Amino acid sequence: MLGSALLPWTKRLVKHNGTLKMAFMGSNSGNEAFYVSAWLGVSVVGYEQRCDLVRLSQSIAVQFLPAADIDFRCMDATDADLSNIWIVYLDNEAWPLNVTTRMFAQMAESLSLGAAVVSWRNPKYAHCRLEDHLQKLGWSTVGDVRILSSWNLSPNPSVNVWVKTSEVDHHVAEHTSLDCDDNFMNEDDEDDESDEELDWLMDNLGDDINFVQEVFEALNAQQGVNDVGEDDDEEPINALPAPKKKYEL
Repeated sequence: MLGSALLPWTKRLVKHNGTLKMAFMGSNSGNEAFYVSAWLGVSVVGYEQRCDLVRLSQSIAVQFLPAADIDFRCMDATDADLSNIWIVYLDNEAWPLNVTTRMFAQMAESLSLGAAVVSWRNPKYAHCRLEDHLQKLGWSTVGDVRILSSWNLSPNPSVNVWVKTSEVDHHVAEHTSLDCDDNFMNEDDEDDESDEELDWLMDNLGDDINFVQEVFEALNAQQGVNDVGEDDDEEPINALPAPKKKYEL
C-alpha cells in the first residue's frame, strides 16, 4: 500500500537514478534501505547515530549487495545534505516530537519542491497540531497509509506521506513554533498507553494472563526502584516471574 502511495515519486526516482536518491533517517541496521535498493535498484543513503549499526549495515551491503549504490553514514540526520534527495523515509515512530519537527524544518529548507517524505504518525502527539505546524513550513499531506507490522500491538500503525509544496526561508523554518495543548504528554497519557498494552495482552494470551500481570507488576516495581537516588539503600529488582509453560519460537 505504501508503495502505491509513493508510485509517482518512485517512478521519477528510477528515471533519474544516481542524480536523485532516497534517504533513510534513522536507518538502524539498514533493512528498509536494503528493501528499496533490491526492489527498485535505486541509489539510497542511510543516516544513523549508532555507529555499530552503521558498520553492520555496511558489512551486509558489501557481502550481499556489492553492486548496489548504498551509502550508510554515522551522523545526526538533522545535519544531512539533502540537496539530491527525492524521497525521505523517517523512522521516527519513537522519536521525541522536537526531533521530528526539527527534521521537517531542515527538510523544508533543503529538499527540492515536490519531494516526498514518509513519516510515522504517533498517537502520543494528538495534543499537538502537527499538521498545521508542517503546513506553515511548506508541507502538504497526500494522505495516510495503514501499515501491517509485527511490532505494534493494536491497532496497526500508520504513516503520513508529505510533499514539499512551497519554499520556506531559514528564518521561518527556525522560528515556527509548534502549538500544543497544556496537557500534552502528561503522566495520564503514559498510564493510558500502558493500560492499552495490558488490555491487548489480556485479550490475546488467555490462560497466561496471570503470568502477564505478574510481569507488568514486576516491571513497574523495577521502574520505581530504578528511579530512586543513588544514595538509596534499596536494591533493584532484576528477576521476573517465570512463565507457566514453555514456548517454542
